[in-house]
Amino acid sequence: LPILSDFVYACAAVLKGMNWRSLRRRSDEWHRALLIEVDPARDVRWRALLPQLSVGPFEAVELDCGFLLAQEGLEQRHCIGTYVNACSSGASRIFSLRRDGKRVATLELQRRRDADWSMVQIRGKANSPVTDAETLQAAHDVAKAYAECARRTSLSTGPQRHPALKPGAYTTPAYVVHRQDHWTG
Repeated sequence: LPILSDFVYACAAVLKGMNWRSLRRRSDEWHRALLIEVDPARDVRWRALLPQLSVGPFEAVELDCGFLLAQEGLEQRHCIGTYVNACSSGASRIFSLRRDGKRVATLELQRRRDADWSMVQIRGKANSPVTDAETLQAAHDVAKAYAECARRTSLSTGPQRHPALKPGAYTTPAYVVHRQDHWTG
């Protein structure tokens, strides 16, 4: 629903006579067009510590730019594309959990006050709750692996200021929604 609300807000004039099915189709087309228009040179990026990780039958892909977040949000029909600010600031990391090449779930890790990382959300398609024990275990394994990798990296490099926090380093691309929606609404 959050992804539809973006379309309705931006294109209210074209809604007359639409049914639910056509509204969803037009919203998906509109969002895909926004993705196509993103200039890769201006996209917001951050460093992925674990670009890809195999966990049993699953593959976890760390989403390391605004384009990938928006694409995940479109494919999974939830608002993860609005998390660019949280990810670029270093507060959150997002993973797409896939099985046999198909997206199964999206998980968010957040940095806690003690600088460790933990999973705070996991959602399936259209914000559906993830209840499958195997998928949940894989998500917890991803969170544990990321926390360990972050711990090792900070020990070897020492504390560093995140590049996105330097003055003038962050410019918001046109497709970013300036609010932090919560998946659980």
